[in-house]
Amino acid sequence: MTLAVDAQDITGRLRVMAEEQSEKGHIPGMVMIVVNKGDTFVESFGYADLQTGKKVDSQSLFQLGSLSKAFTSLGVLKLVDQGELKLDDKVDDYLPWLQFYHEDSSVGVTIRDLLHHTSGIPWETIADIPEANDENALLRTVEALKDQELRFEPGEEFEYATINYDVLALVIETITGHTFEDFLQKEVIDPLGLQHTSIGAPNDSSAMTVGYKSSFFRPKAYNAPVYRGNNAAGYVISNADDMARWLKIQLDLQPNVLSRLVAESHIADDRVAPVHLSYYAMGWEVSLRGDKRVFHHGQNPNYSSHISLLPEEGIGVAILSNSSNELMSEIAYQALHILKGEEPDEDRVLAEGDGNDKAFSVVSIILCVYLLILLVFFGKMTIDISKGRRTFKVPDMRLVLTSMASVGFCIPLLIAIYLLPKALGNLNWDTINVWMPFSFSTMVTLLISSMISSYLVFFIAQLFPEPNEVKRELPKIVLFSIITGISNMVVIFIITSSLRHVMDLEYLIFYFLIAMSIYVFGRKHVQTRIVKVTQNLIFEIRLKMISKIFSTSYQSFEKLKKGRVYATLNDDVSVVGNSTGMIVTIIRNTITIGGAFFYMATVAFWATMLTLTLIVSITTFYYFVSRRAQGHLEIARDTRDEFMWQITGLVEGFKELSLHYGKKKGYNADIEKTIGDFKTKIYTAQINFINAFLIGESSLILVLGVVAIVLPNLMPGIENYVITNFVIILLYLIGPINELLSAAPSIVQLKIAWTRIQKFLLEIPANHDWQASQLTDRTAFVEELKIESLSFEYQVAADSKPFRVGPIDLTVKKGEVLFIIGGNGSGKTTFAKLLTGLYIGNSGRILVDGKEIKNIGEYYSAVFSPMHLFEKIYNVDLTDKKDEIDRYLRLLGLSDKVTIENGHFSTTKLSAGQRKRLGLLQCYLEDHPIYLFDEWAADQDPEYRNFFYKQLIPEMKRNNKIVIAITHDDHYFSVADKILKLDTGKPSFVSNNYKVEDVLVQNLN
Repeated sequence: MTLAVDAQDITGRLRVMAEEQSEKGHIPGMVMIVVNKGDTFVESFGYADLQTGKKVDSQSLFQLGSLSKAFTSLGVLKLVDQGELKLDDKVDDYLPWLQFYHEDSSVGVTIRDLLHHTSGIPWETIADIPEANDENALLRTVEALKDQELRFEPGEEFEYATINYDVLALVIETITGHTFEDFLQKEVIDPLGLQHTSIGAPNDSSAMTVGYKSSFFRPKAYNAPVYRGNNAAGYVISNADDMARWLKIQLDLQPNVLSRLVAESHIADDRVAPVHLSYYAMGWEVSLRGDKRVFHHGQNPNYSSHISLLPEEGIGVAILSNSSNELMSEIAYQALHILKGEEPDEDRVLAEGDGNDKAFSVVSIILCVYLLILLVFFGKMTIDISKGRRTFKVPDMRLVLTSMASVGFCIPLLIAIYLLPKALGNLNWDTINVWMPFSFSTMVTLLISSMISSYLVFFIAQLFPEPNEVKRELPKIVLFSIITGISNMVVIFIITSSLRHVMDLEYLIFYFLIAMSIYVFGRKHVQTRIVKVTQNLIFEIRLKMISKIFSTSYQSFEKLKKGRVYATLNDDVSVVGNSTGMIVTIIRNTITIGGAFFYMATVAFWATMLTLTLIVSITTFYYFVSRRAQGHLEIARDTRDEFMWQITGLVEGFKELSLHYGKKKGYNADIEKTIGDFKTKIYTAQINFINAFLIGESSLILVLGVVAIVLPNLMPGIENYVITNFVIILLYLIGPINELLSAAPSIVQLKIAWTRIQKFLLEIPANHDWQASQLTDRTAFVEELKIESLSFEYQVAADSKPFRVGPIDLTVKKGEVLFIIGGNGSGKTTFAKLLTGLYIGNSGRILVDGKEIKNIGEYYSAVFSPMHLFEKIYNVDLTDKKDEIDRYLRLLGLSDKVTIENGHFSTTKLSAGQRKRLGLLQCYLEDHPIYLFDEWAADQDPEYRNFFYKQLIPEMKRNNKIVIAITHDDHYFSVADKILKLDTGKPSFVSNNYKVEDVLVQNLN
């Protein structure tokens, strides 16, 4: 198609995309070659050698990996063209000693089968390729296939096996009498004019890039073993200049003596079913997605590459990299779309590119942290033993049996780890270590070390038990949490492995049964122990923290980060009760999500209906089994919701609570009751729900096992993609079920949360005993409120001058109204907090009827801005006050919106103005001698604002209240008896005898 953008824009987009992907995949060096009809674009990125800082350029040499197969196929086709062999010749016509078998019968493999990977040779034969660099390496590689049992009859299916092309190389040597490397160089590479391309070894070693593979989030130089016997399949070496010519040859933009054979190598083998919507040709794959793309990926232990061609459009892209990375295909894919003026498919799931290095690295880091914690624990235990805080306990029969059971519990997992390469397809640890990131072997080593170390420390801890119950249980919880998590990962691995047929049936069944048994019993053990220990802990911690917060003055409390109050009271304390189960949940969810991204396909309608039916059946079964536990859990959750709402009220309404002892007392009683109810209910719910959860999840895992392992063997004809999607949907259930039902805490999170809680308790600035601060001498009326030289200052920012309010002198008498005015930031709200005792002045004093009062807040009823409205009315005896309440509700225009029953508002979901009216209602009911309103009328409509100033405030005056209002409503200044205007904290105008003209003039100034 014709591009909609100019060449400069295309090259710019290509460069930006490649840079982004290179950075994403931590690719040390890379080169992109693009041919767009007659135009060629070559761009280099990164380094040929990170240590020396040598950069990649168009002359830098890279191993092509499996892109080498296209060269080998041309060599075979050239011999066919010369009449030296035929595609349907049998391999044993040339290598009579090389015999293949299928189901114990000798079968013949053709040259065509080798080219198209339909020989039946298993892919895992890559592990049989010997590490060698001598002249007999190719012969020994092919000899490893003597009497090979094939996966299927030759020509019936496709299965990629790199060693197919090594057999072709030996056939070429047999026919020509020359080494394969000499033949390919003289008959293919040189005639194509690829001057810098070679096979096995570079023409110029100084231009050869250093190969890398992933190691803990970054590339690490890796000197991979030499597999000369696999040169034909993976070890052609080339650079960007030659790859540009190679692309043009493949696109028939540069005619060559081999052009006809090149075109023939692109012909797809449609004798067998396609795999991943593509056919295999001869060293190339051909897409069936409609674009007729010809492509191939190459990957060696420390190099990777990709070529994608659109022959009909004259477009080709080649990506070469000096690291083992899966992103080359994705970069080429995006480059093609850019060249075509299209946007890449947003639904396409891109590879991470690191060969799972991130996953292995994260697990390794976690294991290192765990080992460090284990070492610290062991050190502390040793110190305790040496100081006599732990004493030796003679082992009894129970300890002996427990220790033996623990060994038995670990042995299956150790065996499973040992057999992993074998189970993955008769591979060996040497092969696994060559191809996997460095972090893989580290992870396995740390995993085994963690298990052994855990058992030893656990055993010693039983001989010298910790007197404290919590500390005594932690080692057991940690040990079983780790083993349980590992077993769950094995379960998911088995399911995904069965879909890819990378394990034999006997290994699948072995892993599945062992892993599932360890998971179920280990999870049961962990959760039962942790629920018992932690619920008492949660109850005590919460009460202690709330009591200490109540003992903090508002001025000090205001300096605390509110988010931390929420996080500590809610999240951290909850983690104490749930952290161990969270570890297992996170591991399982991570693997489930990874599997979901890995397996993506279209679901058939009947398979979807079958899946839904199975889900409904499992859900129904689970419902009946767990119904009793659900009832308890629902009650516990309701109680927890109530507790969280009360905590919200505590934080947002602390200003109001700080004014009165009675409010604190009533609110504390409610919280204490809720926490107690939660403790009782959650314990019962969790124990019952653990049992129901295990039954439900065990059923789901059993179904997964039957579907993934048994069904494909009972019904060999069933479509693999249907089984794949079927299992994926079931796998998705594991995460949600565990998230909803998991209740046992993670030992790691428990330790972190416990530390944070203790630190927060130390940082709470408690400065008085709130339970001993009740006021008994408050009178019904205050004759006079007098402010003498009251001032206060605080630091707004470290690099600014302190903000100072005052000094202020002021007297307000019974039945008088004081308006406090001033612009934003003038100090009005700060002064209001000083008046109510929420802030303590730096100098001056507040007198009530000539006496200095310590708990001045007890004299106030206040509506602050912003205000918090509790659902319950505290510190007010509402007995026999129904008529009074109804009158106030009518007066405030709320009688049709709110009722009060048992001291609770029927709703607080009202407008801001209506909520402030409820705040005013509380002031009326509290009936304190001084009212303070902070911008109360700001949220009212004009009609009610007028009613407030003209009706309600005068009525308060008649009731001998002292009314203090912060306001901007200059139209109603005439209501005030006195006006205080603040300007940057200083009283710029004080009117003790109101004159409207004076106020207006001052206000304008």
